[in-house]
Amino acid sequence: MGLFEVHWTYCHPWGLLTSANFQKYPNEHASHVLSVDTLERTVDPATGVISSTRLLRCKQALPSVIRRLGFNVSDEAFFLETSTLDPTTQIYTAKTVNLSLRSLFTAEETCVFKPDPQNPLQHTRFSQRAEITTVGALSLFSRLVEDAAVNRFKANAAKGRQGLESVIQAVIAEAQSVEARVAGGLKESLEGLASGLGTGAPGRM
Repeated sequence: MGLFEVHWTYCHPWGLLTSANFQKYPNEHASHVLSVDTLERTVDPATGVISSTRLLRCKQALPSVIRRLGFNVSDEAFFLETSTLDPTTQIYTAKTVNLSLRSLFTAEETCVFKPDPQNPLQHTRFSQRAEITTVGALSLFSRLVEDAAVNRFKANAAKGRQGLESVIQAVIAEAQSVEARVAGGLKESLEGLASGLGTGAPGRM
């Protein structure tokens, strides 16, 4: 079994991280992700827990050993992601598994976002764990295939952090733009009200 695990601290609050994560694709650092479709999303009225199921379509370069064995497979692969976001415990967990090439190998990934114990209001801890297991005809070449898959996860993990950071900055910029527009509209309303009061127009009997 091939194993990849990484832990990372984002200098952003948990709420911002999870909001940006739902908007993560597309971004310029994840060109391998071709599309993301939300199949289902529900909210538990009792707990507020948000459960989501998404289908990811990705372009992945397969390990060369697979092609050398004569497997004629598409470069596009599908993955199923199931996630839960608990606003009470502030834990977001996403589990992803490959749907394509299941007869050759399985790739199971778990990602978790939760507040950093050292600075829970401003920082978020991220953990990612992936397990790759070969099956069938590839079992004889398991080490080669699993090592190649682990290396691919490492490369995509770095791009994933860059992509999420870029989305976070976009979310912050959008929030600041909305805040500025609201503040500008409020200022105009107050100025109009003050002008009207100055002329004695409003409230005349």
